[in-house]
Amino acid sequence: MNIEMPRRQAENLFRHPEAESGSNAAKLVTIRKRLQLRQREQRSSERVARQEKRITKPGLA
Repeated sequence: MNIEMPRRQAENLFRHPEAESGSNAAKLVTIRKRLQLRQREQRSSERVARQEKRITKPGLA
């Protein structure tokens, strides 16, 4: 059984769409990338804050 075909299909599922032609397409792609990075950093900092809260106040978590 060839596993490459399902792997490619799965990768294509989560691939970002290519930038459309137009003046603002490239700008939108960069904005989306920055937004994703910001959300990733926010999740990370929130996780750290929750862990610290669990350590300092174990009864409230």
